[in-house]
Amino acid sequence: MAKMIFTLDEVKEILLSNNQIPHYISDFRTEGQTVSFKIDMGIPFIPPIPVAIKYVSYQSNIITLEIVRDSINGKLADKVVSRVISKFQNKMPTYTKLDYPNIYVDVKSLLTNNSIMGVKVEDVVFEGNSFTVTTCNA
Repeated sequence: MAKMIFTLDEVKEILLSNNQIPHYISDFRTEGQTVSFKIDMGIPFIPPIPVAIKYVSYQSNIITLEIVRDSINGKLADKVVSRVISKFQNKMPTYTKLDYPNIYVDVKSLLTNNSIMGVKVEDVVFEGNSFTVTTCNA
């Protein structure tokens, strides 16, 4: 068993260093317990949409993140935002699922897709500005 502790800034750097941030996401930054970024819709004259996500839980190999509703332009109703964000579902990695306002990350699939074998994540805890990841033998 091992415990690894990562700050949000370290997670950001790991994702950027391993090309895990899609090209349509920009201005990726961390603020307290949230990660903020902008999604480029790829539509002329439509500016990138600001979005923030926060960690909710880890259970049964699934990390649940939540899109912070207040981070998205208040003029857009949930229904419209849901449609806009769901446009990106097919562009998301296979180990993620978007069910607005939640994003689910299958950790086992994430590790397998990135050729990381022999590691099983037992728990993920988020406190303050850090994730503590506890692993065990696969």
